[in-house]
Amino acid sequence: MDNCRKLTNTEMKPLCFLQVNLQHKHAATSNLVQIMSENKIDLAFVQEPYIIRNYLDWIHKSLRNYVSGNGRKRSALLVNNTEIDVVLITQLSDEGCIVTEINYGNTKFYGISSYIDITENIEINIRKIEHILNYSKG
Repeated sequence: MDNCRKLTNTEMKPLCFLQVNLQHKHAATSNLVQIMSENKIDLAFVQEPYIIRNYLDWIHKSLRNYVSGNGRKRSALLVNNTEIDVVLITQLSDEGCIVTEINYGNTKFYGISSYIDITENIEINIRKIEHILNYSKG
């Protein structure tokens, strides 16, 4: 996949990741799983995943998935690389925002998959983003 983003690390192969809104569609989810497998996509930051009974559905068992909260999930992280360690930061995550610490080789960074609902007060989301930024400083 030519347009995937790369994060380089001198000791490890570059990471390939993508961001996608699946619009809660089964076909889009199935296509994403196939694209991740065929193109060796390491990480997918997903908004509006396909959900059945509050669980991600149609996600292959080889993919690790991260979601949060008890309500309708609006964001997720899918991982397709066993060399990547991911820790879900539960105090910052909820149904609409997944905050993770990602470790790959000697590199540590924060990954966020967030869905911002246009019907919600934008100030709530701005405060949430500010809180995440303050947490991840340094």
